[in-house]
Amino acid sequence: EGVGFLDILGSRDINKLVQTVIPRVFEKGDCITQNGDNALHVIQEGTVCVPGMESKELGPGDYFGENAFLGKENSSDSPFTVVATTRVLVLYIAKDTFEKVVGDIAALTVQAKDKRILSQIPILETSDLSKPTFDALAALILKKMYRSNFTIMTEGDETNASLYVVRSGEVSLKSKSNHEEKIIKAGGFFGESILEMDIGGLKETTFYNTEYTVMTLDQPVVLGMLSIEYCRKVFDTTMIGKQRFDFGKKLEAPTLLKDLEKHTIVGAGSFGQVWLVSHVGSDGERRPYALKIQSKSELIKSYQAKGVVQEKKIMEKLNHPFLPNLVATYQDKKFIYMLSAFIQGGELYSIMYSSTRDGIDEMNANFYAAGILEGLSHMHRNLILYRDLKPENVMIDKDGFPVIIDFGFAKYVPNKTYTLCGTPLYLAPEVIQNRGHDRGADHWSFGVLIYEMIEGRTPFYEYGIGQMKCFQRICDGCFEFDPKRKTSPEVEDLIRSLLVVEPTQRIGSLADGINEIYAHRWFAGMNFGKLRQKGVKAPWVPEVKNALDATNFESWDHLEDKSMSNESPISAYQQRIFESF
Repeated sequence: EGVGFLDILGSRDINKLVQTVIPRVFEKGDCITQNGDNALHVIQEGTVCVPGMESKELGPGDYFGENAFLGKENSSDSPFTVVATTRVLVLYIAKDTFEKVVGDIAALTVQAKDKRILSQIPILETSDLSKPTFDALAALILKKMYRSNFTIMTEGDETNASLYVVRSGEVSLKSKSNHEEKIIKAGGFFGESILEMDIGGLKETTFYNTEYTVMTLDQPVVLGMLSIEYCRKVFDTTMIGKQRFDFGKKLEAPTLLKDLEKHTIVGAGSFGQVWLVSHVGSDGERRPYALKIQSKSELIKSYQAKGVVQEKKIMEKLNHPFLPNLVATYQDKKFIYMLSAFIQGGELYSIMYSSTRDGIDEMNANFYAAGILEGLSHMHRNLILYRDLKPENVMIDKDGFPVIIDFGFAKYVPNKTYTLCGTPLYLAPEVIQNRGHDRGADHWSFGVLIYEMIEGRTPFYEYGIGQMKCFQRICDGCFEFDPKRKTSPEVEDLIRSLLVVEPTQRIGSLADGINEIYAHRWFAGMNFGKLRQKGVKAPWVPEVKNALDATNFESWDHLEDKSMSNESPISAYQQRIFESF
């Protein structure tokens, strides 16, 4: 903070930089840098001077070396020498490290301007897009340069559907139909109508016939181009312009808890049970739901009460085909109830492990990983960390698509959090070491899950080792692929890029963020736009007899209905914890 040219960076990027800086100490008279060294130095203690320059001494809070970041390299005939005039502590960050972690500063400046333009486009302005979504879109804009008096596109010609922002210069838009000419200056945009091309259904093509002739004027022009294909990777373009993106049919919520008919238990845990229930809607159709029942007293005893209230608030914000649809919540004096869509295909774990094999085909793993990535990305773009990704927390819906469930550890985190939580085999090193973690911890768990799907085992566990030894292996980042599995170089590269011990060097946390995972060559054949619309063929579709078929779930018939048990009452003061549930 206080380094002027870094003002364009968000707090998350600043935090990433803080983790990469190297403290250096110099004694009085030491030469700190000579003729520049392509690094930024921020003075923490002491003073420095530049011999031969008429300037004041630099002290705590001052910095030098920024010219290399701004493209103003020091020439050999103007030596850049800095000498310590007292004992000095400086924070050092090399240019190549800076660009790997957050990107080129000039490109970041352009992205910041592009993002402002995008946020002013009416149809995007009225859409339910988060700030991280605009960040992701701006990062995908491509630079296009044109000479003066050049025809960029001609009315009626087929071209790749793209939105354009004018970064410098001016362009003329002419249409034969209305005989009008528009001049778009720097900071303006055109082609925004293509954002509407998927409304009503995802189109098979990314091409359209241009509505006008676009020409440069008497000076060169620099445009930024954002294709509809790239937009589809970031958000659901079929729902553009809507205040809330509604994926699929919204389930009708029963008015009263007593209106639900219980059928069978489909899950059980430390604090409660999950029941398959049903309700006859206003149209006379009986619809299935999953009802999660948790004991208030047990939640309070285990210090999980506030967490379950947070879970409810987070689930209300989520709106994605690969995340659960929270329909309603209820409570009484002893229990809380969460009603959501019934996901009928059972756990991903059951697909991965059977009596005949451990693991699944790489092509199938690619399908499930892509869906899980979509769900994680939606959470991250809403500043929500999931923090418990594992095959038991991924369900398969009736169409064969993955759905991430159980948000007990999910948390709204704008920057970092330090809570130790999750499942040991899937924890990131920074979580184990309590160094603070962000979305990179979810990316680590994602890498563990991809490895497990393909290898049929987790990467850091070996038979007979204890938890501390396993944690040591995780923090060392030691794992190998089984050569008998014959995994592709592409998936091995993605997994190795995700299972990087240092979070700032992990794919997904680098300059291109989540876009870098989407663009990885292992996902080259995946159409994420079609996947989001469930237009990609699932490798396995569960066989179900009817809407209330629970045969894909483990039998819990030996358990009694928890809501009928004699639970300990809680005080009026404790009841206040659940007021917002």
